[in-house]
Amino acid sequence: MRIIYIGDATSIHVIEWAKYFSGCGYEVHIISDNFNSLPDLKIHYISQCLYKPHLPLISATLQIAIKIIKIRKLVNTIKPDIIHAHYATNYGFLSSFFKNIPLVLTCHGSDILIDYEKKTINKIFIKKALKRADIITAPSHNMKNKIIHILKSTSPKIVKIQYGIDIDKFKFKFDLDKGIINIISTRSLEKKYRIETLIEALKILEEKSKLNVLIIGSGSMEKHLKKMVDNYNLRDYIKFYGKIGHNDIPKYYSSSHIYISTSPSDGLSISLLEAFASGCYPILPNIPANKELVKMGFNLKLYEVNNPFSLSTVIEDTLKKINYIKKDIFKNRTLVEKHFDRNKNMKKIEEIYKHLISV
Repeated sequence: MRIIYIGDATSIHVIEWAKYFSGCGYEVHIISDNFNSLPDLKIHYISQCLYKPHLPLISATLQIAIKIIKIRKLVNTIKPDIIHAHYATNYGFLSSFFKNIPLVLTCHGSDILIDYEKKTINKIFIKKALKRADIITAPSHNMKNKIIHILKSTSPKIVKIQYGIDIDKFKFKFDLDKGIINIISTRSLEKKYRIETLIEALKILEEKSKLNVLIIGSGSMEKHLKKMVDNYNLRDYIKFYGKIGHNDIPKYYSSSHIYISTSPSDGLSISLLEAFASGCYPILPNIPANKELVKMGFNLKLYEVNNPFSLSTVIEDTLKKINYIKKDIFKNRTLVEKHFDRNKNMKKIEEIYKHLISV
């Protein structure tokens, strides 16, 4: 089987999909306008095409046209059996122009839950991508329902599946021997993830002497967030670790006790599944994707979205009960093994590929 992934070549999601199927012996290519160099993966860089200064509308239209031409040349050369696009807003839209090859579209969260509501042009792009796709995958029920709403159809081509995590890579551990409680945050330092909510919650929290907060990731908000920490005199409690390689991240989870997400919108985050598998107790915003996990039986705490006072209260409550939650978090690990084992879920995707090729 010959597979083309059209997506962000720097995204861990795209990389993991490509690595998995390359490891299965298939010929795998990635087409992207973000450059990356990865061993054993064939990446075709189509570049950003145009440079500033430019006229926004004309430049955007020309850039889309140039990208489609470049992708078409690559598709005609590679002759794939399957095209799999990641993220509906841009790469899904670009992939929608290729009619005679089976197209799988994976929506990741922001494209459907945020981008779609922002601009009319986003709605046009996303609808075109969704209508063209032969199979659409979404990581959670709330995202699947949103796609159904956009398409005004309960089409069987919309499949709920999260590709999951490498279970063996993340070892369950919960050790309180040192008396220090490590809190970990692993979302990118971008505005949409609202890391400032965590920093503000720590400022409010009265008892911080036994806390160590690990903020892992990089992004455009990094300087602002570090300045907040300085202004609030929280340098003794909050440490920034920058971007950590995916092979190194398990040791940070295994040394942590509590995982906190502040993202006000999510499908089903891979970092959360990694935290579940590693034995971190999750404190999460009260949004549909996280309430769905509660219904599945996962043990976690929810707080009001974008509300540092609510978050600080939930942190305080969790700290009081920290010695009694090991059984709860071990259940989380077993549920991840049952529902989100990457090897099992990727085999489902492989069956989808094979079915589309045979039709």
